[in-house]
Amino acid sequence: MRILTFLAATALLAAAPASAHADDPYCSYVDNIAAAQAAVLVAPELFGSAGLVNAGSELTGDSNVAFETGLRVTVGLRYDFADLYRGLVTDDAAAADCRRYLALQHLEAYLDAGREAGVGAAAAAQLQVLDELLPQAEARLREVRDEVEAGRAGLEELNATQLRVADLRSRAADARLAAERDNAPDSGGRSLGELRRTFLEADAALAAAEADVREATAWEVGIRGGYDQVIGDAREVPIFALLSVGWSFGQPFQRAAHNRAADARRAWVASGEGGTAGRAEELRRELIAVRGVERQRLAEAQVLLADLQARQEAVQDLESSRLRRFADALWFEWARLRVEEAGLAARLAALDGLLGS
Repeated sequence: MRILTFLAATALLAAAPASAHADDPYCSYVDNIAAAQAAVLVAPELFGSAGLVNAGSELTGDSNVAFETGLRVTVGLRYDFADLYRGLVTDDAAAADCRRYLALQHLEAYLDAGREAGVGAAAAAQLQVLDELLPQAEARLREVRDEVEAGRAGLEELNATQLRVADLRSRAADARLAAERDNAPDSGGRSLGELRRTFLEADAALAAAEADVREATAWEVGIRGGYDQVIGDAREVPIFALLSVGWSFGQPFQRAAHNRAADARRAWVASGEGGTAGRAEELRRELIAVRGVERQRLAEAQVLLADLQARQEAVQDLESSRLRRFADALWFEWARLRVEEAGLAARLAALDGLLGS
């Protein structure tokens, strides 16, 4: 009896939920459902029965009496170690379900972002450059106004400069709005491929844990003990203790079915039609193509920037008013390309981090 009491206390402690993600509502839900199921499985079972039985000569003492009914009372405790194992693997399955859910949430966040991955980072980089360039653009606009008032420049030049400054202001407003709306998820420094592998591993672990729960129903290893007495029987020690062992012949077939189910589940999860991992792989291929295009655009922008920089250096020391207006036009074109370069570089950095450079 002391052994069974100890087993009960230990089992109930083992069944208590101890999730590392108890603050997540779904994880808390599955943990406590598993705890409710395991609490019954891991605890000892009290049983009892009473009824009329054929006592025969044990009751009457007369060997000629073959059938003599007597009242039999049985009370005791039963403990099944297979149930204990089932309770523990039920808790393991809940923990695996939680890990799969969290991995799926991280992966789904990037699937929702889709081909817009890195756009927010690009907008933030463009805004930073525009915040540096706009004061210089405003200063150039003031210089043109002063020259118009002095009669050294015409209204046509002023209007052109105003349009160029307005374009930079519009770009800054758009970049600020895009940066504020950016809700790119935090990958914890992991690439999309790593997030996909983490999800696949968590999904396989859940499938294996659920298979363990089902396979645990195929066998039994239990002990029973208690009081067993036929009323009127003269036994001095009416107690009993039994060890019982059972195994289902269906268990080998169950294992084979589990293996087929695991293969089918892997194929389903990795598929592109409704499978999260499949959609993640499709997105990865798309983003690789986008990264290639953006790299080409960045290289072209850098070539043009270098050319514009050389042209600016060639005319910056000349005193002609017409050449200064030409220098202003070169500067505004350089500023536009500088903004574009910053955005492309930032997006490529984000894509390299997401895809794994």
